[in-house]
Amino acid sequence: MNEKINEAIKESGLKKKWIAEQLDITYNSLRRKLKGEIHFSKLELEKLNSILEKYL
Repeated sequence: MNEKINEAIKESGLKKKWIAEQLDITYNSLRRKLKGEIHFSKLELEKLNSILEKYL
């Protein structure tokens, strides 16, 4: 799943720092979540999906 999220972020052209701000998490937390070190919450996934839908 994280690979798909990374690919979608890449395709959107959005900066990960900006995405982290929209999710109310730090850039480091986003990076760790994308690497699979920690899990996304359901709310974070819903917000991320909403953000990416606008830019893809």
